[in-house]
Amino acid sequence: VEEHYPEGDDRSKLTIAKIDSLGNRVFNYGYGGMMGELDGGSYIQETADSGFIISGWRDNGASLWLVKFDFEGIPLWYSYHDTLEPGICVRQTSDGGYVVSCGEKLVKTNAAGELEWTKAWGEDADIGFSLVLTSDDGYVVTGAKYPSGSSTWERSDLWLFKADAWGDPVWTRTYGGNRHDAGYCVQVTPDGGYIVAGSTSSYGAGDRDFWLIKTDSLGLLEVEEEPVSDALPSFELITPIGRTITLRSLEGARPLGLAVFDASGRKIDEIQLVPSSTTTWGEGFSPGVYFIRETVGSTNTTRKVILIK
Repeated sequence: VEEHYPEGDDRSKLTIAKIDSLGNRVFNYGYGGMMGELDGGSYIQETADSGFIISGWRDNGASLWLVKFDFEGIPLWYSYHDTLEPGICVRQTSDGGYVVSCGEKLVKTNAAGELEWTKAWGEDADIGFSLVLTSDDGYVVTGAKYPSGSSTWERSDLWLFKADAWGDPVWTRTYGGNRHDAGYCVQVTPDGGYIVAGSTSSYGAGDRDFWLIKTDSLGLLEVEEEPVSDALPSFELITPIGRTITLRSLEGARPLGLAVFDASGRKIDEIQLVPSSTTTWGEGFSPGVYFIRETVGSTNTTRKVILIK
């Protein structure tokens, strides 16, 4: 699904295309784009009847638009709601209806696209980019949440919230530092928790890095990378990726007790470093991602390391 501009025209059409397993086009269909409108799609999902539902926008990109297609790409109906923001992500629900993330709102329709309820979860600037259905017929949404009264992309938190089957709040979480962080895709994991893919300017190298967060069923986590700090480190990682990890205490540093966590946030070990010394860690531990954390007073510094076979 995409937005298509006809040659020599300032209108845009929603375009749906299907490709077979060999990369051959099965069908290509354009819809909308009438009378100078800007129409387009943000998300497509196959429906229980082997057709497709698309969420997007029309009327110059200002309103929610749902379009239902059959399995051959022929439109069956559309639902247009000019009081709502453009639709971003849509999922078919167990009752045959649809749930859509629209800005800071969660919207539920019946099987014909008629509104059943609309629930506001944040302020006008907040936005939900991805949603997933849960086993209790609820919904989990990830996106970006801005400080109250702010709409600048220079500062936001990754936003994760859980709603019940009626769109009412169960819990809401935010993760991030002092710059721009956001979640763009969420999935349920086999242990009942959630995995979120997003981007971060607060962590990593500090310039819109890829960010992956794993939470439990309540959206909680114990370990995440700390914001980039200007403070001088007390140790350095000589080998952050390998069969073992090599660390060195910097000259003049005090004796260090470092905590080691696995990817689920469970503390699994401690490393003792004396001043101006080098040590290795990781022998006897399984390959995977680990976090080494130094705590000085109320300040934590966490470094990610990877053990390989």
